[in-house]
Amino acid sequence: MVTSIIIPTLNAGDRIVRLLQSIMDQTVVPDEILILDSESTDDTVEKCCRYEKVKVYHIKRSEFDHGGTRDYGMSKSKGDIVFYLTDDAVIMENDYIESMLNYFEDEDVALVTGRQVARPEATEIERLTREYNYPDKLLIRTKKDISKLGIKAFFASDVCSAYRKSFYYAVGGFESPILISEDMLIAAQFLFANMKIVYAPEAKVIHSHSYTLKQQFSRNFDIGVVLAQHEDIFEGIPVQSEGIRMVRWVMRELLRHFRFISMVHYIFECAAKLLGNKMGMNYDNLSMKTVMACTMNKKFWEKDDIRCL
Repeated sequence: MVTSIIIPTLNAGDRIVRLLQSIMDQTVVPDEILILDSESTDDTVEKCCRYEKVKVYHIKRSEFDHGGTRDYGMSKSKGDIVFYLTDDAVIMENDYIESMLNYFEDEDVALVTGRQVARPEATEIERLTREYNYPDKLLIRTKKDISKLGIKAFFASDVCSAYRKSFYYAVGGFESPILISEDMLIAAQFLFANMKIVYAPEAKVIHSHSYTLKQQFSRNFDIGVVLAQHEDIFEGIPVQSEGIRMVRWVMRELLRHFRFISMVHYIFECAAKLLGNKMGMNYDNLSMKTVMACTMNKKFWEKDDIRCL
């Protein structure tokens, strides 16, 4: 199988050098690496061009879209299996690509996602959240798992993922324009089409965030908007139950280690997420001024007729 890797970049600096070198050191080296650069003002493009297998495509920053930009990369790729990474991820093992490719030997597999491990400097809450969402346990999901797992059945992340291109186009590819969660939506389409999704815990990258409470609110506002815009997909599927289970697990772990200050902060964080999600799911009743104050991606709302989605 021909393999391609697609990496959107923006002022990645030395991060992209570490990522590209880790790709070149893999036991299976991809046939090509596509960089989708959104008008970086540093030397990101120059550093990428030092690698023989790299092709750089230039994207206007104002036109970046989580679905459309990645779909553009897919259209330019020659791979049968197409990997996505973000420029702030760090591959942990040199058999990352090989281990993900192995799952595509099953001809029903459409998508393989990897495991995200928190950065060493991440907060305890962020580390525990990653441990809950990305456990050390293989999970292969099919359509029959939706009733049991709820929205967790669609859990996927293009921070570290790989797609079978033929299946990608069979379900119509990434939605565009889209505010966030292009990976979750196409994962849902795969399952509804009786395809398989694999979570491969041995395919690990280092990746985490240090969001403020405002950023947590805004990110979950955007997720709520996506859920509201796709009621046809999520109708009848439990959405909140998985979040409640995660909160309980994280709180138990914090309590077990007597992290009382972190517990208080986590309560505020959960409140910010819940409020953001609820407001996002009711975005169509809000003024554009309020939406712009809540969202993490203001450029999305500047597109014509975006409220009509």
